[in-house]
Amino acid sequence: VGALSGVRRVRRGGAAFSAGKAGAATVVLAETGIGKVNAALGAERGIAAWRPDAAVSSGVAGGLAPGLEPGNVVAAAEVAYHDVDCGPGNSPGQVQGLPPRFPADPRLLAAALAARPHAGRAPVAGVMASGDEFVRTAARRRAVLHRVPDATAVDMESGAIAQTCFLRGVPFLSLRVLSDTPGAARDHAAQYENFWDFLAARSFGVVKAFLENLAASGIRR
Repeated sequence: VGALSGVRRVRRGGAAFSAGKAGAATVVLAETGIGKVNAALGAERGIAAWRPDAAVSSGVAGGLAPGLEPGNVVAAAEVAYHDVDCGPGNSPGQVQGLPPRFPADPRLLAAALAARPHAGRAPVAGVMASGDEFVRTAARRRAVLHRVPDATAVDMESGAIAQTCFLRGVPFLSLRVLSDTPGAARDHAAQYENFWDFLAARSFGVVKAFLENLAASGIRR
């Protein structure tokens, strides 16, 4: 919110939103809450109220790919569920009748990868695995990677928002800061706590840089 000017707070459908300006662009922020149902409801309410040109899922994720550490930022080229199984005839993670994965809008992805924050780290492209689980252990890490072998990171909201945007025809991107690397370090709990103590504010600078790129690009549906 601090990166926006002229902020006004609005309630739509029981949900709270903050709307303001980033350059010439109007940006609407919503804190959806944790998990797929909260995320889908927040996305749907925001889309119905503002009919946006694009939607971005911003927040934290756990790093799965080798070499990643807290503070890295993942711009998801694709989002896949790791906790969906619709049985024969469907790919792992596929909701029947929908794509096996939800691709990012290429213009949004390009704007994210071009972001160069004053503090923090430039994003890397990857695959976001998403589901209703806070992944903590090496065993659960392996289970997620068994379902989504090329997953770069894991979160709890991007899949639901991506599905909502797909159904509503809204360009989408998941842009997530890594708070921890579940199952890859003995000090996993400390990683997560230290992220909020020391890295969160600095790491979210990439979101501000992305918004500046987006406003300059004039992306429209």
